[in-house]
Amino acid sequence: MPEVAVGTLVFSMDPTIIWAEEWLAAHAYRVLSLPKLIRAVPWSKIHRLETDRGNIYLKWSAPAYAREAVLMVHLATMFPADILLVLALNQGMGTFLMPDGGEPLRGKLKESYDLQIVGTLLNRYASIQRTFSSQLDPLFMLGLDDRRMAVFPDLYDNPVHDDILLKREGLGTAEIEKLQGN
Repeated sequence: MPEVAVGTLVFSMDPTIIWAEEWLAAHAYRVLSLPKLIRAVPWSKIHRLETDRGNIYLKWSAPAYAREAVLMVHLATMFPADILLVLALNQGMGTFLMPDGGEPLRGKLKESYDLQIVGTLLNRYASIQRTFSSQLDPLFMLGLDDRRMAVFPDLYDNPVHDDILLKREGLGTAEIEKLQGN
């Protein structure tokens, strides 16, 4: 990502951070420090932006996962007690902003794995899933992919039989034949 140095400060030219900072400024937030990258994996990045109104989190998702932003907006409207409100989203960039939700559960469970907390969360998660099990059309209208068990075999079979894709990913003819069961 290109960076610009001004004196001793280094500013990111990351378009997602520029978008976030512009949105925050337009909505009367004052950013107090440079954004901090707190999680980076190939499919997403999360930055924390310290503002005069608390921490705000910017999440970017790779194109294959970029629909997460619209899903989070939908979930937050349906389950406001369970899902944080999305402050802003930029579908074109696959980014969204959310307020601070408190201590991350991942760290808390690493310190002390609490079965009661995990059980409560899994029950809420299952409840949300059950809500959507008979209401899939609204999710498909958001552009979400169909991942039901009925279509799952095709989700595996189609790429496995795409020789061009497999060769581009570095597989040789013998590996492709073995993968395809030939």
